[in-house]
Amino acid sequence: LIPTTDNAAVLVADHADQLRQGFIFQEASSGLVRSLRSKKAMYFLARKHQIPTAESFFPQCHRDVLDCLDKITFPVMLKAIDGARLFARAGRKMFIVNSSKELLSLYDRVEDPAAPNLMIQECVPGKDDTVWMFNGYFNAKSTCLWGFTGKKIRQCPIHTGSTSLGICLRNDEVTKSTTRFMGQLGYRGILDIGYRCLL
Repeated sequence: LIPTTDNAAVLVADHADQLRQGFIFQEASSGLVRSLRSKKAMYFLARKHQIPTAESFFPQCHRDVLDCLDKITFPVMLKAIDGARLFARAGRKMFIVNSSKELLSLYDRVEDPAAPNLMIQECVPGKDDTVWMFNGYFNAKSTCLWGFTGKKIRQCPIHTGSTSLGICLRNDEVTKSTTRFMGQLGYRGILDIGYRCLL
């Protein structure tokens, strides 16, 4: 049983006891799977393990966004902590924002005040082809048995989506950082992760 989406990975981790009766799969901690699915939890995990990551803020209300304005440089990304929730609400998982007025207006329009789900993130410069990917498999000891890197050429939606065209291309720094990070987290199973970087 190979989960190929975030939601499927959570489902398998949450119901491992029942699924084990009929399937063979690489078991992963439900808490870890949920942390890797959350862009907020992933941000703090990356910082804890010295993985360079874009500066991010997690406002809980309009006032918090106002307080962030003197700490950010436009453009920024307004994105979901849980992408599926924002996509259901606004038809997008993230937005590139160019001004404080646009940020405040968009935040008020797409945030769910009852359960805040938006984050403001530094926009790392570069076109689609500055996004690197790592795909691999980690065994029960969190050792990477195989892995490869690639580079995005195009995304859909443009600049903020899934790979619509990519190439396999070696990047030793992405491989080293990813295998170290996942090993420290105790990750098991298949992995597909992307980085916008200037490596």
